Amino acid sequence: MFGVLRAIEGEDERGLCQRVGAGYTIPTVQDQTLRQRIEAAGGASALRVEGQEDQQLGAQHLLSVSTQDGEVVAQFQTLIGERGAIVVAVTTLPGRW
Repeated sequence: MFGVLRAIEGEDERGLCQRVGAGYTIPTVQDQTLRQRIEAAGGASALRVEGQEDQQLGAQHLLSVSTQDGEVVAQFQTLIGERGAIVVAVTTLPGRW
């Protein structure tokens, strides 16, 4: 998951595409919001990722990304594969978590 955050933070579109599921693109507004929140937190390595076991959606795993203070930055729906987790959806809207 940090690969996605680091790719967003570093504007590494190629790296991001390798970690985001085919046919899905992180919406521009959410991408900008993620960049701002990652920067405000001090970088991707300053964030923590936790699985939300109580909110699993079949094969999809919900991961919550937050600051050390517990402020939620985003939530990612992922599919686990041979090469790790692939993002299939992301939300940065507090009303959705």
